[in-house]
Amino acid sequence: MLRRLLADRRTHLPAVALVCLCVYWPLLGVSGLALTEGHRAIPGWTMLETGRWWPPVLFEQVYLRKPPGMPWAVAASSALLGPTEFAARAVSALAATLMALVAAAFTRRWIGPRWGLAGGLAQALMPLFFAPGRSAEIEALNCLGTQLAALALVDALVFARVRGRPGHGTIVLFALGLVVAGLAKGPAAAPVLVATLLAAGWCAAPGSLAAGGRLALGLLIAGGCLFPVAREMLQHARAADAVVQSPSVFLWRGGKVSDVLTLAPAALVASLPASLALPWGWRRFGAWRRGAGRRRAALRALCLGWGLSLLLLTLGGVDNPRYAMPAAVLLPPLAAGAVRALVLRARARPGPQGTTLRRLPVASGLALFLVLVALIYPSERRRERISGRAGGIALAAALEKDAEIWASDLVEARPEVLESARRAAGRRGVALRPVWRRTELAAGLVPPPGTLLALRRDAGSTEAERYESAIATGALRLVTSGGVHKFRFEVYRAR
Repeated sequence: MLRRLLADRRTHLPAVALVCLCVYWPLLGVSGLALTEGHRAIPGWTMLETGRWWPPVLFEQVYLRKPPGMPWAVAASSALLGPTEFAARAVSALAATLMALVAAAFTRRWIGPRWGLAGGLAQALMPLFFAPGRSAEIEALNCLGTQLAALALVDALVFARVRGRPGHGTIVLFALGLVVAGLAKGPAAAPVLVATLLAAGWCAAPGSLAAGGRLALGLLIAGGCLFPVAREMLQHARAADAVVQSPSVFLWRGGKVSDVLTLAPAALVASLPASLALPWGWRRFGAWRRGAGRRRAALRALCLGWGLSLLLLTLGGVDNPRYAMPAAVLLPPLAAGAVRALVLRARARPGPQGTTLRRLPVASGLALFLVLVALIYPSERRRERISGRAGGIALAAALEKDAEIWASDLVEARPEVLESARRAAGRRGVALRPVWRRTELAAGLVPPPGTLLALRRDAGSTEAERYESAIATGALRLVTSGGVHKFRFEVYRAR
C-alpha cells in the first residue's frame, strides 16, 4: 500500500498536507501564551476588539518593534476562530503547512513529478520549523515569504533559458513572497534573497538574465504594497511614546564575535536532517557546469544560495542561528535531489544493499514523523509551565473592583499575564484596564489613587527598587504577588 501511495503522484500533495496536519495543528490552543507570543497576539486581538487596524497597539502603546504583518494575520485568524491561543498560533501552523506544499510543488517542477513528495516532507519534517510552526511568533510567516520569493527567483533565472522568460505565476509568487516577508519581519530576509539572486544569476545561462525585467516588475509590485506601510511606520515611530526597535541591534553586538564566527556551523546543525544534502551538493558542485541541465542548475543555485546567505549574515555580524532560519527554506528541494540520487544508486545495486538504500529515505522520514508527533504533548506541557496565564488568573482573583493597572517591565517580559488577568476579571464582571507606562515607571512616578501598579522584582529588573520609598511610606499597598517562569512581580494599589 505504501509503495502504491508513493507511486501515485496525485496523492503527494494531500500526503504532505496530512503530515503537516499531524505535526503542526494538534493541541495548538491547549497552553497559554509564552515567551514573546503575547507581543504578537495581543496587538492583533486589540485590533479585532477595537476595530482599529492601524497602528498596532499593545496595552494602549503604539508597538512598532516589528511590522504589522503578524498582528494583522492574528486579527484575521481570530475573526474566524475567535480571539484564542489556537487562532493566534494557527497563523504559523498554516504558514508551515503552506511552506511544505510550496516546497513540494517546486521540487516536483524542478526534479520531476515523482520527487515532489520528498521535497514536501523534507520541509514539513525539518525539526527547525517544529516550534516556530506551532507558536504565535513571526518566524514561520517570515520564512514562508522568504521561501516564495527565493524559489521564484531560482525558477525565473535558472529555467528562463529553456522557457524564454518567467511566467506570470512566478512573478506573482515573487512579489507575494516579498510582501509577506516584509510585513512579517521587515528586512530580516534580505541577506537570503540577495544571496539567492546572486546564486541563481551565476548558475543560469547568460540568456536567462533577460528575466530580470519581469523580476523588476515583481519588485515594483511588492514595493508599491510595502511602501505605504513603511511610510506610516516611520511617521508613527517619530512619536515620543512609540515602541520601536532598530535592525542594527542584531548586528555586531559587543562581545559576540565568537557567536558570529560559529553562526554557519550552528545553522548547519540546526537545519538537520535536510542540511545533510549540502555535502552531497558541494561535492557535486564542480561537476555541475553551466548549461548542464535545468535540474542540476537549480540544485546548484540552492546549494550556493545557502552558503552565500550564511556568508552575508556572518559579515553582517548576526550571532543568533535563529536569524539564519530563512536560509533553511532553500534546503528541501536540494534534499529531495539527494534522495533521488540515493534511490537511483540503490536501483543500480541489486541485492540486500540496494534494498536497504531504497528503504532508507522512507524509514528515516517515518521515524522523524513519529518523533515530532511524540514531542507535541511534552512541548505543550512545557509551554504551559512557562506561560503567564496562571499568574494572570491569580491576579484577577485578587481584584475586588474595576481598576486601571500600570506596568512596564512586566509587559516587556510577559504581557500575557496582564491579558489573562483582563480576560479572567471580565468573566467575573470586573473591568481591568492594563496600560503600558514606560516613561512613568522609569521615573518612579506613583500613579493616581486607586490605580494598580505591577512591578517586576527579579534579577532582570530594577523596577521595584524605584518605588521602595513609596512602599515604605504606605503610598503603595501590596495587593498580590506572583511569578511566571523566571520572572517575579508584585501588584500594588496607590493610596
